[in-house]
Amino acid sequence: MTTLTQAINALDTLREFLLANETSDNKQEAVKEVSELFKQKPKIRIRSATTTEVNKATGKTFYWKPLRDYCRANSLDIDQVEINGLDVNDYPHEAWLHVYDINLDTLFLT
Repeated sequence: MTTLTQAINALDTLREFLLANETSDNKQEAVKEVSELFKQKPKIRIRSATTTEVNKATGKTFYWKPLRDYCRANSLDIDQVEINGLDVNDYPHEAWLHVYDINLDTLFLT
C-alpha cells in the first residue's frame, strides 16, 4: 500500500524529472500537468495509517491495542507496511475514526 508521503514524494520526483528532461517548449505544459495533480490531493482518501504516522502528525500518543480490538470486533483487516525495514500495522480509517475520533483525511490532507 502506498502511503500519502510516498505518493507526494513520487509527484515531487515526477515534477523534478519533467523539469530536467523536457524541452523548454514543453516544460511549462508538463509542470502545469503535475501541478494539477497536486491540486487533486484533497480528493485523495486516506485509507489507513500507522500509530507512528498519527503520533507524529498530532504530537500525541495513540496506542495500537484499542485499534486492534476494534478491527477484530468489526472484522476489519489490518494491513502491514514496511517502515525502516520493520513490518508495522496499518490500521483502517474506520478504526481511527471510531476509536480515537480521528479523521485521517482531515489530519493528513489539510
